Amino acid sequence: DYILEINFQKSKFILHPKSFDISTRKGDNKRTFLIKMLPKGHNSVELPVVTPNGEMMVLALDTGNAFYATTHKDVLERVGLWTPGTEPKFMKTAFVASGPVDSWYYYMEDASIWGVPVKGSTWSIIDLPSSSSEHDGTIGFGFLKNFNIVIDKSRRRVWLDNFAGKVTDPPVAEAGINVFLDDDSNRYIITRVSPDSPAEKAGIKTGDHLLGVNGNELLDVGFRQVSAMLEGEQGSIVTLAVSRRGNLARYELKREYLINNIGKRTAEKPPATSGASSGQ
Repeated sequence: DYILEINFQKSKFILHPKSFDISTRKGDNKRTFLIKMLPKGHNSVELPVVTPNGEMMVLALDTGNAFYATTHKDVLERVGLWTPGTEPKFMKTAFVASGPVDSWYYYMEDASIWGVPVKGSTWSIIDLPSSSSEHDGTIGFGFLKNFNIVIDKSRRRVWLDNFAGKVTDPPVAEAGINVFLDDDSNRYIITRVSPDSPAEKAGIKTGDHLLGVNGNELLDVGFRQVSAMLEGEQGSIVTLAVSRRGNLARYELKREYLINNIGKRTAEKPPATSGASSGQ
């Protein structure tokens, strides 16, 4: 019964009356954007994304998704951004409604997300076929937090106001381990060590126990907190306390980008935080 505004700038929802008509507005395509919703999705807002090679993907607005953008391996193959049969080198674990799944990072260059030009962004790719015939994935908080968003489902319009002056953050670097909290021992077990990562080069193995990060013990620390502690800027140092069969070892690792298709230029110098003001 209302026009919904998600105002990230003021951290509030605003309910406008039906007379609040955004369809008559003219976006400048630099800070403000007016987008037509696609005729898809019953309980979701489906919007178009144009890939660097000119193909289209359909991604839903999802404020509950902490990622920047999430899609599936088969979708990348369909739009010609990933060669079928090619396995990603660096893998992670993502948690979806059905449980933990393999995932990995993909660096998307020069895309248009809902009409907003984005020079470079890091996407999370789920290594499973898409579970929906209606859309190819979701755009999450990593993108949405930069905008005040007005949604008019009856007129099928979405208004984006880029108050933050940027549309993405630089990629994050990491040590190259995935962990899982073992309920029996209440310890984090290293379940995957990425090939050629700082962790593998240091000799850390799958099955080792991660006891501490940067001097902080991990008792009663949640999974998302541990994941955030392991990430940082390219070249920054993270210290790990690791136990193997009761023997404690400490490692000082330099974080690196572990993004499967990131180019040498980007890996050496992270892209500047891109702003919507560069739009066409």
